[in-house]
Amino acid sequence: MSDIRFYDTSSLLMARESLFNTQDRFVISSITFKELEYIKTANNKDPETKYAARLLLRLLDEYSEQYIVVIHTLDNEVVIKDKSLDINNDTCILSDAIYYNNNEAIDSVIFVTNDLSLKHIANLFFGHSMIESVTEEVDNYFGYKEVNVSDTLLADFYQENDKNWFDLNVGEYLIIKDATNEIVDVRCWTGESHRYLKYDNFNSNWFGKIKPYDVYQKLFFDSLSNNTITLVKGPAGSGKS
Repeated sequence: MSDIRFYDTSSLLMARESLFNTQDRFVISSITFKELEYIKTANNKDPETKYAARLLLRLLDEYSEQYIVVIHTLDNEVVIKDKSLDINNDTCILSDAIYYNNNEAIDSVIFVTNDLSLKHIANLFFGHSMIESVTEEVDNYFGYKEVNVSDTLLADFYQENDKNWFDLNVGEYLIIKDATNEIVDVRCWTGESHRYLKYDNFNSNWFGKIKPYDVYQKLFFDSLSNNTITLVKGPAGSGKS
């Protein structure tokens, strides 16, 4: 039997869309659904993480034929207790992976987790060769994306303002350009919709009234007005002060 991957919740959140772009089947625990439901409304989670959980739940619903769910039972936890390990959501998911490896896909499960502690525990049952992590993408985040759109796509964008058309992160800005590369609109993705930007001048005690010179400074002004922390970088003379 060919290898099959069993994802814990953290690795599944990291893989997200890329996982569903393949035809490979995978396995998850029913505990993962409980964790995702908690994450999407938890007060102690940031908006981006909560949005990622909601998006993942939609993908799991849309591609329900691509994965197998192992229903967690107390019997599955016996292997964890036999090692005198704590029972928590992580080890419960691991126990479900062990059950599936021992009863359904005999010695064919690759356990996927990005949790270092859980990796060490999983090694007791699977060995290093059967444990993987999701490769973390290099962060090329600039705080905004520039896209060229057709008139048709622009019309669709305005009709479905609550759809994340361009896979933006929460708080990321969108500079929309037409076919001639002219800027036609600028928005900010809130996790629920694309917020319209108001370009108000700044009144500064040091410099008096400040007016943004280009669209990038407008984004900077908007971020200063709406976020507790704003980071900006640029060469000397680019207007950072």
